Amino acid sequence: MSLLSNSSKNRHYGLDVVRSSSLIIILIIHCMIFIGAYYNLLSYLYFGILAVELFFALSGFLIGSILLKIIQLQLSYKLLINFWLKRWMRTLPAYFVVIAIIMLFKNEIYFSFLVFLQNYVPEELKVFPVSWTISLEEWFYLTFPILLYVIYNTTNKIISVKNIFLITTLIYILIPLLLRITVLLNHPDSHWDLSLRKSIFIRFDSIGYGLLLAWTHYYFPKILYQKLIKYGALILAILLMFTTWWYFNQSVEIFNGRLNWVNTLIVFPGVNILCALIIIYALSFKNYKYKPLASLLTSISITSYSLYLIHFQIFRYFSKKSTNEVEAWSYMVLAILVTFLLGFLLNITVEKYFINKRNKWIKPLK
Repeated sequence: MSLLSNSSKNRHYGLDVVRSSSLIIILIIHCMIFIGAYYNLLSYLYFGILAVELFFALSGFLIGSILLKIIQLQLSYKLLINFWLKRWMRTLPAYFVVIAIIMLFKNEIYFSFLVFLQNYVPEELKVFPVSWTISLEEWFYLTFPILLYVIYNTTNKIISVKNIFLITTLIYILIPLLLRITVLLNHPDSHWDLSLRKSIFIRFDSIGYGLLLAWTHYYFPKILYQKLIKYGALILAILLMFTTWWYFNQSVEIFNGRLNWVNTLIVFPGVNILCALIIIYALSFKNYKYKPLASLLTSISITSYSLYLIHFQIFRYFSKKSTNEVEAWSYMVLAILVTFLLGFLLNITVEKYFINKRNKWIKPLK
């Protein structure tokens, strides 16, 4: 049983493995802030980007699965409000607690963080760098259901619910791709990381592939659990990982890079499809053999949001204290321990509190 077992009922072990593994990879990659000056590790940045994209794909899969159930109930604005309230009570409290603490220490108010537009204010984003992913997710939570609602209420008499969701999902995959082409053609000197990777509306397809997988899982569940599909997804994922890793290192300069056809139109879809394949394989992990390991991974998965929110601030604080390689490793280990301690504390005191309140205040869908 997980340390946070009261929140783990009906959890999917395979998806917990994906989430916890992604968080661990991000922590490892961000450890470069300590030891990057002593080792040439830039070629491994790809795996940090892959881990973030896995979070996006997983979010699309889980949120898509929820919305697919909602749309079967004759989608209404009341159901949408119910969805938003439940989502915001899950994601916003811990986020705003961290933002409040940062602003308190900085003695300054950063309004962009309050409306999730920090991705477009680079100087403010530096204050809380990892929040760019939260910004993208929150805008997705808001805009996708609205578009789904509009398409549903204007076409439900002529188009099936099944196809309405698929059409909306394809819009969220194709429009960002077209927007990236536009940026590439008109602003090829744009910064790859800031102007492309972290731009909100042209990256919705990173979540869109998860939505497409949710649609497939909802309407054709047996297909995804066939051994041929399962192991085929694993083999393709491995091949695609090495391919996109190579392309990434050949075409992307994450800190100073400009846009080109490869890093704009090949790397992103390739990594996003890879993430979908990983989730397909993980769906088959319904049971586990090693209970202590399973309990640890589930606990990390449950706490992953809090850990993600706070880890970089802690890493940055301790990294400034080291003056040599030995100190760098020592402070790195200390920072990781402090991150897990404070992450579990944030989860228990804030996330868990509001999740419990949410379950009491917001009636389940019927």
